[in-house]
Amino acid sequence: MSFDWLRFLDRYNIPYAVSGPNIGRDEIGVRCPLCGDADPSQHMGISLAGRGWSCLRNRRAHSGKSRARLIQLLLRCGEDEARRLAGYETAPIVSDDDLQAVLGRLSGGTAENVLARRDLTMPREFHPLLSGSLLATPFLEYLHGRGYGHADLVWAAREYDLRYAVSGPFARRLIIPVCDRWGRLTTWTGRAISASIEPRYKTLSTRDDYASYGCVARVATSGTLLGLPLLWRVAEPRALVLCEGPLDAVRLTTYGRAVGVYGACLFGLNISAEQLFEIEELSERFARVFLCIDSGEELRRVALLGELEPSGAGVLHLPAGVKDPGDLTPSQAVDLCLAAVS
Repeated sequence: MSFDWLRFLDRYNIPYAVSGPNIGRDEIGVRCPLCGDADPSQHMGISLAGRGWSCLRNRRAHSGKSRARLIQLLLRCGEDEARRLAGYETAPIVSDDDLQAVLGRLSGGTAENVLARRDLTMPREFHPLLSGSLLATPFLEYLHGRGYGHADLVWAAREYDLRYAVSGPFARRLIIPVCDRWGRLTTWTGRAISASIEPRYKTLSTRDDYASYGCVARVATSGTLLGLPLLWRVAEPRALVLCEGPLDAVRLTTYGRAVGVYGACLFGLNISAEQLFEIEELSERFARVFLCIDSGEELRRVALLGELEPSGAGVLHLPAGVKDPGDLTPSQAVDLCLAAVS
C-alpha cells in the first residue's frame, strides 16, 4: 500500500525538505534520526516511490526499507505502535484513560496498581554470586568448570550482577539480570547448572498467567540485548559481537574487553525490531559489528546477516571443534577477539 509521508511528517511536526542538494528525485529529506545532532541538515532521504530510506552521511548503516522501522526511529515509539502508524495494523488508537480502565478491570484492582508492576526488583531468593555463602559454591564451581579463572569470574560476576537461586521457581539456576541502557532491571534469565534440569534457560515472562514471584518482565528478552549498561559506557569500544546466548556474550566480553571487544546476545537465533534499533545505535559507538553464532547454523547466519545489513555486520567464525562461543577456552576467546579488531 502507498504511504503518505508528507501527511505523516506534518502530523507529527517533523521538519522536512522537498528539494535541495541532499534531496533526490521522488524523495523528501529529514534529519537523520540515527545521526541525531550530528546531522546538520536533512541528510536522510525518504523515497516517495517506496524504495526505502537512506542517510547520505552513512548509507551503509543508516538505511532500510521498512517504513515502520523509520517511524519507530523518528518517533522513538514501540514496534507495535510504529507498525500501526505505518498501516500494517489498523486497530483504533486506545486513549490513556481507556487503557487504564481496561487494566483496572482485568486486574480486579486499580489501574495504578497494575501499572506499578512495571517496576521490577530482584526476589530475595536471588543471592549475589559473590556473597561469600557456602550455598554459592556449586554455582561458582559451574563457572570454574567452564574455564573461568578466579579474577575473570569475579569481574564477570560484578559487571553482570550475577546471582544464584537455591529455592523458588528458579532454583539451581545461575541468574543473569537483564537491564536497559540506563541500568533499570527489565527481566532476568536463569541458566541451569545441572544437565538434569530442563530447560537449560528459564526466563521471567511478560505474561501474568506465567508470572513468577507475582511480577512480570518489563521487556521480553527478544526485545533487548544483554549488557546494555556496559555497552553504552565503555570508554574505547572497538567491536561488538552478537551471539545467541547470554553466557556466550559474557565469555567474549570477559576476555575481549582488554582489546575493546564486547559481546551482546540476541537470546536466540531471531532478531526483533527493538534489537535492530539498539544494534544500529550501538554501531555508532563500535567501529565494527560481528555475528558469532553456533556452528551448524549457516542458514540462520545468512538470514541474520541480511537483517543486520544496515549495521554493516560481518561474521566471526568459531575455531574448528567449538560449538558455540560459550565453549571457547580463554585463549581461544582472546584470539577470536583479536581477530575482530585486527
